[in-house]
Amino acid sequence: MATLMLAIRASLAGEIGSDTAAAVAHAKCDLWHVRLVRQTMLADLLDGSVEAIGRRLKGLERYERNALATQKRAFRPPRSKPG
Repeated sequence: MATLMLAIRASLAGEIGSDTAAAVAHAKCDLWHVRLVRQTMLADLLDGSVEAIGRRLKGLERYERNALATQKRAFRPPRSKPG
């Protein structure tokens, strides 16, 4: 994940900090895992129970939404403190 974090930071020409790059890298890894699991589950549809696969896909969708929200939050500008 460190390599991905460095690549993200380099591709944005250092415009983001290390914490933001780490958050984006973590979210990207989560999304990659979601897509890999989804692909495997869809392939299993040929051999498995459609109902069981459907429940697993719903759980996977929650995990994916969380990863996408993490990625989106990482790119939000920090809130300024009133002062």
